[in-house]
Amino acid sequence: MNRGIYAVATGMERMLELQAMLSNNLANINTPAFKQEVPVLVPGVDAQIERVDGGNGTGATIGALGFGVYQGEHHLDLSQGPLEPDDNPLSLAISGDAFFTVQAPEGNRFTRDGSFGRDAAGYLVTEHGYRVLGDGGPIQLPDGDITVDRDGVIWAGNTRVARLALVRFAGPEALQRVGKGLFIGQNPEPVPVGQVVVYQGYLERSNVDITATLITSMTALKTYETSQRVFKMQDDTVARVLDLGRV
Repeated sequence: MNRGIYAVATGMERMLELQAMLSNNLANINTPAFKQEVPVLVPGVDAQIERVDGGNGTGATIGALGFGVYQGEHHLDLSQGPLEPDDNPLSLAISGDAFFTVQAPEGNRFTRDGSFGRDAAGYLVTEHGYRVLGDGGPIQLPDGDITVDRDGVIWAGNTRVARLALVRFAGPEALQRVGKGLFIGQNPEPVPVGQVVVYQGYLERSNVDITATLITSMTALKTYETSQRVFKMQDDTVARVLDLGRV
């Protein structure tokens, strides 16, 4: 395969993948507590070392030949999104690096989305109906007004109901997104009292940086369009060489 065409084609493919990831970030700009994906682009280098014949059967090393840009693993950006007031008194937001723990059909899952409510049985649940876990299991709320203090302790009047099961992880590499604002996490560590702050009547917004995302998206588009022109030049060059070979 023509190396120039291959390098340009792989670069175009990665720009399409980058656009898809950026589009997903922008589509979730209003999703509570959404965490954006950040692209990691690395140069593709062939392991083969190109040599120039020195005339005596040996060759001089001139280095590896690049094969375009490859998109590495997406990096999950866990930075804090802005906290905004919400009319729902059961909406909760975390300031800090913790996650809520919820009980999904497949097992425990973790989320930053505190869009909680009360189901028919009185349990504190996510908007998808998954029960929120506390220090004693699923949290069942009594009738009446509920107060959540900054340590994540839930009160009904002067009666302690439960403390939210808040956990943290070593880093984004320990988390995998599974949809519905949930993550699977490796080795969750309980968060001691006083190390994060829980705000009642607030929601964390998406941490997507609109300006930076749009600039990156426009750059990727321009790069793709330029690569298309280079691809055509490479293709025309090959066609001319083949025509000369037929003469």
